Amino acid sequence: MADAFLISSTVPSHQQARITRLLAFYGVNCVALSGNRLSEIAAQLSDFSRNGDRVCVIAPGNTLGELMTNEPDPRAAVEEFSRIPMSLFAFGFESGKPSEHFIRAISGDSLVCESVPSSRDVTFEVSSKCPEITAELSGHSFRTASRDGDSCFAKKSDSKSAETLIAANGKPFLCAFDRNQAKVFLSAGLEIVDLDEPADDRFSFAEHFSRLIPILVFLKTTMGDQIWHSPNHSVANLIIDDPLLRPRYGFVDFESLVQKSDEIDFTTTLAFIPWNHRRTNRSTVDLFRRRSDRLSICMHGCDHIAAEFGATDLGKLNSIIRTSLSRTEDLENTTGLSVSRSMVFPQGHFSPAAMLALKCNNFIAAVNTEMLPMVGTGEETLTLADFLDLATTRYHGFALFRRRYPEDAAEFPLHLFVGKPLFIVEHHAFFKNGFDRLTAMVESVKTIKPEVRWTDASEILLHSHKLRRAGENQMHCRMYASSQVLENQNPTEQQFIVSKHEPKPELLKEILVNDVPVEFVRTDDGVKFALHMQPSSKVSVVFEYHNPLPCPPRKLSAKQKTKIGMRRYLSEFRDNVIARNQALLSAATTIKNLLSS
Repeated sequence: MADAFLISSTVPSHQQARITRLLAFYGVNCVALSGNRLSEIAAQLSDFSRNGDRVCVIAPGNTLGELMTNEPDPRAAVEEFSRIPMSLFAFGFESGKPSEHFIRAISGDSLVCESVPSSRDVTFEVSSKCPEITAELSGHSFRTASRDGDSCFAKKSDSKSAETLIAANGKPFLCAFDRNQAKVFLSAGLEIVDLDEPADDRFSFAEHFSRLIPILVFLKTTMGDQIWHSPNHSVANLIIDDPLLRPRYGFVDFESLVQKSDEIDFTTTLAFIPWNHRRTNRSTVDLFRRRSDRLSICMHGCDHIAAEFGATDLGKLNSIIRTSLSRTEDLENTTGLSVSRSMVFPQGHFSPAAMLALKCNNFIAAVNTEMLPMVGTGEETLTLADFLDLATTRYHGFALFRRRYPEDAAEFPLHLFVGKPLFIVEHHAFFKNGFDRLTAMVESVKTIKPEVRWTDASEILLHSHKLRRAGENQMHCRMYASSQVLENQNPTEQQFIVSKHEPKPELLKEILVNDVPVEFVRTDDGVKFALHMQPSSKVSVVFEYHNPLPCPPRKLSAKQKTKIGMRRYLSEFRDNVIARNQALLSAATTIKNLLSS
């Protein structure tokens, strides 16, 4: 595990705990260094860089300032400090405090700290001059509420040494420069994010920009593949909920959609309701088979009734899922189509019990707009770490990936930057006025990163893992979805140490690598195994589970079946007829409002 050195005060602080937690999240060991003077810290760092290796150093600005002012010759001490081969990230500077003296000294008086005028909002602008550092964030801006205590920097007008990587309301916020043998990153943010802070479905990366993004820019730039990273994150997929396999559904025309996808390059996954498995059109099925490079299918509930996956009865859920699988298999057998064993929940409603039932039925993963289960299930709290991760495995170790609407496009660069794939969701009404909104959305993704590859949802899930280099010929791999394709992209043979979070390892039947069972060991929070991979080779890894859940016969009364059928037909009438007729739509809206009042 790579080391990062944290310069800390002798009394542990909440900032030290937060940094240690953040580094651990990325697979980095935090080594605390403390002393009374900056020269003492420099001596300790010199011991770790005797071979000329560059060390990674993180420090609060106030701590650096105090260590500096304890020196007989503060400026000379900073000069010697900067001669150590290191990459330094410093934050938490305050105008008029000792930390400001450190800024002046380390920057050669080209930077000073300024207090930020009180403002309700702040706009962070990321420079496009250093895309090798700022990556997907380059050239983008993010507006969010200002945070008390954050400051900014001021440059001397003739200074060219410090590059402004991020500006806040036009003022330097994250600056980088070289000083002797040190590569220095200075952030004007007061704090580092607390990954254990509670979060909900309103979570926004922009909201935590000042506390999270600067240090991530530093870690990704400094430590590269030594930290956990997603090698296949630059991918995107559009998921359209509900349509049947018919030429047109509401405002969606599949032939036109494919033509447009060829023109502007995107890929669509249909979240298909299994209840409709025998209501398909032959020409549309042929289109999906012929253009599987542009169109794919995943599962969207079973009957698509309200909160059908929000139940907590495992027997009921198991029966619903078995019905859904039976219908899907019938669709595959009669049409030759392939349906991904991944789930999108109707109305976004699910329970932790539903996640367990999906796992026991060997689903790959779930993709959902909501990350929190229905209220009342007892597990309605997530943390920032759950949203920062590639997917959350909080619910019985089953992977849940987040998807976003096009209206959340301001967050897309941040999603890609932190290593998350872009699952974008819409419904047929998105195409009401043609493809203008779709084109704008696809183009906005291209402006983030032209190399973003559009592919189907299943392909994204099958490559949803993280890697971390542990040695010249060893990679650590963390799996999320239960089926993965792992690839050795190195020119030499590599040993992959593969791990997966498994809170209930007794459910694990076997792990298959290229269909052959492999030995594995249990760890504190899951399982792991090793495999050797030749250069430029791929393997398939599948986790298979027992299903000990009760499965009572799913017996629906004639009334229940009629109600489900009526709901589906009325929903289609709404989408195919009412939505396409403004007069009917206005009348329906009026009636709905009257009934709701």
